[in-house]
Amino acid sequence: MHRIESPGAEADKHGTGKDGFTEGDPVNGVAPTELGAGWHDAVQEELAKLVERSGQTIATLATDTYAQVYRAIKWMSAKQTLLHLLSDFEEVNVGSSSKQMYAVGTYTQGTGTTGGNVSVVVGGASGAIQYSDDGGANWSAATHATAQTIREVIVGGGYFYAIMDAGSVSRAPVGTLSTFSAITTGISGSTDLKGGVWVDTQSWLCVVGESGAIFTGAGGSYTSRTSGTSQHLAAADVNGDVVCACGGTTITRSDDGGATWAVVSTDGSDFLDIYYDATEATWYATDVGALYASDDDGATWALAGDAGGPSCAVNAAYGVIALCGLVAVYDSSGTANYGCRVSVRDMPGTTSIIGGVTWRSAADQLQSSHPLHFDATQGQFWLVTGKDDRVFRSKRAPFAFSRALAVGP
Repeated sequence: MHRIESPGAEADKHGTGKDGFTEGDPVNGVAPTELGAGWHDAVQEELAKLVERSGQTIATLATDTYAQVYRAIKWMSAKQTLLHLLSDFEEVNVGSSSKQMYAVGTYTQGTGTTGGNVSVVVGGASGAIQYSDDGGANWSAATHATAQTIREVIVGGGYFYAIMDAGSVSRAPVGTLSTFSAITTGISGSTDLKGGVWVDTQSWLCVVGESGAIFTGAGGSYTSRTSGTSQHLAAADVNGDVVCACGGTTITRSDDGGATWAVVSTDGSDFLDIYYDATEATWYATDVGALYASDDDGATWALAGDAGGPSCAVNAAYGVIALCGLVAVYDSSGTANYGCRVSVRDMPGTTSIIGGVTWRSAADQLQSSHPLHFDATQGQFWLVTGKDDRVFRSKRAPFAFSRALAVGP
């Protein structure tokens, strides 16, 4: 950016060395400031860079909505809020289960923005389930006859679902969490289930597991699907009718809500988690020491970021969540260096606007396969550790945060 330097600029108009414009004074022979191309180019490119670095594409005269700079500023504010949330976790006492907790899910009833109407479920070893109906202030143990380890908690269709080893799935209505009932018809009991997702467009649950197992269903009946791989699938996420699942060397994709599948990548070493960032229209998948991304709705995948992608510099990168270009990856380094590592970066292939690729620790001794959960309604992260019954949460974001997400590109 530079101030006007064209002929006719008014010297020191805004202070010493701060020249400005003048309309001129024909009566006294003062010429108006000439509007040179150099100054116009500077203003244009300064504003254009702000818009482009927020992930937007510069509009044309025909498509301009006169709101892109505004959206860019709100976008960057959201990034800063997310960075703050991910660096400030507090531990939550979920009760006296004394079990390792591996998964967490939340559901907000109504439109409130406080914790009083938020249901939280955490699940873990031996089928242990603890729940809260007031945002985590008070906790109770749910009755659950299934003693298998819970790998993920999913919310959809008015229910909380617990996804477990040995082909087990249980559920409880969002308003009555005291009892979880088994629903496993159609799922082999010899198949360890590792993750899944609720597919709104189909009103069914899609669960994934070892040996390429994929099942879809609503209520208590499930249908086995052909995944196209025998790799152990660890996680899945959804964007409309597109569902992607990952595990081992492979990412497999469905464009009909999970009914049919095709392998789209075999480039990984051990894919462990996958996440769709709707704020960027970008998919992310964690591999051992690496982060992969797709910006064509999961059809093709490549290492994310500059120069081959930001390395997690760890032995295993488990959970991943990405919002507004802020990518949070939980990793296990094999020693004491467990933590929620945060990479602050823009769209794949660009450089971060907040200081480059930076990984920082958010909590210690994390050992969960699906540790990270983001409650978009509340603007709050939850983090289960797999270390005894230790659970962490970030501070709740201000209401303005959800508004910032809504105006993103």
